[in-house]
Amino acid sequence: MTLINRHDKYWQVGANVDYHIREWTYVGVAYTLMSNGSDYEQMSALDPGRVNYFKQLVFARLGIAY
Repeated sequence: MTLINRHDKYWQVGANVDYHIREWTYVGVAYTLMSNGSDYEQMSALDPGRVNYFKQLVFARLGIAY
């Protein structure tokens, strides 16, 4: 068994906007972009290899403040 030196680079950014319809209700939308990058090299055919991805999330919100 060998030790493997692996470094993952993870970051995320996001933004959201809310609009208050009344003092106690609001609607909103949110967006998040995430990234995970790895310098890991695949060791064999059964090894999953690198885990690199971008992920985008979009949310719609409806809320009540009390």
